[in-house]
Amino acid sequence: MKISTTVQTWVTAFIVPLLCLWVVLDPRFLGADGFVDGSIMLPLSFAFAAGLLAWSANSSWRVSGAWLALALAGQAIALQLIDAGPRIHYQHFRVGEIFSGTVPLLTVLLAVQVLIVITGVSRSWYRITPWIQSKFRIWQLLLIGLTLILFSATLSPSITDYVSELIFAGILQLVNLANLALAVSTLPAVTLASLKKRYSVLFGRFNNDEPVIPVNTDLYALVLAVLVASLALGLNVFIYERHPHLADEVVYLYHANYFAQGMLTMPLPPVPDAFNMDLMTFEDHRWYCPVPPGWPLMLAIGSYLNVPWLINPLLAGISVLLAYALLREIFNKGLSRLILLLFALSPWQIFLAMSFMTHTFSLVATLLSALAVARMRRQKRLAWALVGGIALGVTSWIRPLEGLAIALLLGFWMLGIDGWKYKFRLIPVYILSSILVGAAVLPYNKYLTGDSMNFPIMAYNDKYYGEGSNSMGFGPEKGLGWTTFDPFPGHGLIDVLINNNLNLYQLNVELFGWSAGSLFLFAVIVFSGRMRRQDYWMLSAVLMIIGVHCFYWFSGGPDFGARYWYLTILPLVVLSVRGLVILADEHDKTDASITRLVSFGLAFSMLATINYLPWRAIDKYHHYLNMRGDIPKLVKQHNIGNDLVLIRGQRFPDYMSAAVYNAPLMKDDSTVFAWDRSLELRSHLIAAFPDRNIWLVDGPSVTKQGYILVKGPVNPEDILQEVR
Repeated sequence: MKISTTVQTWVTAFIVPLLCLWVVLDPRFLGADGFVDGSIMLPLSFAFAAGLLAWSANSSWRVSGAWLALALAGQAIALQLIDAGPRIHYQHFRVGEIFSGTVPLLTVLLAVQVLIVITGVSRSWYRITPWIQSKFRIWQLLLIGLTLILFSATLSPSITDYVSELIFAGILQLVNLANLALAVSTLPAVTLASLKKRYSVLFGRFNNDEPVIPVNTDLYALVLAVLVASLALGLNVFIYERHPHLADEVVYLYHANYFAQGMLTMPLPPVPDAFNMDLMTFEDHRWYCPVPPGWPLMLAIGSYLNVPWLINPLLAGISVLLAYALLREIFNKGLSRLILLLFALSPWQIFLAMSFMTHTFSLVATLLSALAVARMRRQKRLAWALVGGIALGVTSWIRPLEGLAIALLLGFWMLGIDGWKYKFRLIPVYILSSILVGAAVLPYNKYLTGDSMNFPIMAYNDKYYGEGSNSMGFGPEKGLGWTTFDPFPGHGLIDVLINNNLNLYQLNVELFGWSAGSLFLFAVIVFSGRMRRQDYWMLSAVLMIIGVHCFYWFSGGPDFGARYWYLTILPLVVLSVRGLVILADEHDKTDASITRLVSFGLAFSMLATINYLPWRAIDKYHHYLNMRGDIPKLVKQHNIGNDLVLIRGQRFPDYMSAAVYNAPLMKDDSTVFAWDRSLELRSHLIAAFPDRNIWLVDGPSVTKQGYILVKGPVNPEDILQEVR
């Protein structure tokens, strides 16, 4: 349906922006703390959909635009039906509420999308069936469909709830897949020709005749690197508040702070029980963080410069540049650029880069080592063997298990170096340099645990959770008693199956944020029967990372997706793009087929960027786990100087969220934040810090909002008289 140019201009240029402005300012879409709520994405997405309809109404692709607008609105509706939020749990569709009529408007809107898509598919079935039959056999379709459905939901305590959610989520993914397929299949020839020209400029050609020409980088990769770093930095500042949200992140920053001051451990604080934190080892005269030192050493650069929140976004940008250089060693320009674009737009990458977690640095070190091996194979230079070995050694400093997996993978890849004389010259240099760099951690172990081969993190868990509780392998002693995410005692086959189910589901959600599931194209290539040598290498990388983690008792939890499997991100993107490309018609001389399929993938990622990325950022990661960056604001607001601030509440989140701002040495010129656990400890603290004013602050678990100053400054005698 065409509309007048005046109406089109008014809708796209004025009405839609005004609608968006109204939604942002409407208090109904604000949370208790005045920050926007995740529900805001529903009206915003409907506004974008209306703008898309108006913009395309007078064009040749108006039918396709209408289908795209429906897909945009449909994904926004589905996201509002998910129970996610800032609690630590795996997300689930609220299936009970949907079928009980608790959310009638959303249910009706979703039903409208389903009915429209079913009608569209039925009218196009005569075109769809021959295409499907030309691409797949029945068994392939069944396996792809099974993958699409099985990973659409994860386990629930109730088998009935699990099955019902699986059916609902699976059908929803199929509907969204069909919706986007209708959008690209209705693109007219004139639009396809225009898109082909743009793709030719942006990507080049995708056919297998294009030569592989290795390059270091180009403007395209630089732009994407800046985009990823900027997105991650923006989320860190505005969503994450430049503040750690996991216990792991708190101790990483603590670790980095005392590394930045040239210390390997800190002197034991007075009244240690008032400074008790998870993942900190307390001894008679010192305390320290037992986690591997690789990431805290990198983070210490940021701590020294007072910008620790900048490190991961910068590393994410570097990972994009390294990924592109590696891809150009393996694939042609067209494939490399498309892979890099989907890699850069991955919500999984952006959210981890927003955080203070280890995984982005581990990915950078791994990519550098893999790039060095690729250059070794091509150029036969010792310098690359040295660089690759050093990078692998650094990976073992960051995440030792990942270092082992990457060593095995790249070891097999190095065997492909042509000529025995090069093998005997390059491989030993790579191995020796990696061993020497990796072994540098042994004196560190010796200093902390008294045994070079006893890693501090293992000693910590043995001390506080039992001998062998955190070690690799199987047995009844494995695990830390976290029954919420480790329902069966010990570690056995059932635990492996559960952990893999949880992580495969999270991959399906977080990898691309696609409404049809992120693993759809991965299933296409795996079951296509058309995999090539490079595809098998990528699949082996995925299986190796997953395989080594099967020997560990914990899945990694719901924080930041399947984070223990993060090194699979680039191989998964590669295989997904290869799955997209093999769906193209090999006999299509006009390239219309590949143009449609590239548009299909980019449309999904566009919807994820508009819908999923901001929804997930707002709904989950703002004040995630009730961790808040209020303490620096409170200190500034009340001019709190070198005083003693007593934090009331739980160890996590209340105390640990404040403790990260303690100076490692707690000198006279710094504010000291202590956990106000009891009147007895309070009296010991006042005796240990006799010349300081006292402030009393309630934490978020007490106030049910942010940190609130209760009293201060008060003298020690008054604070000791308080009845708690």
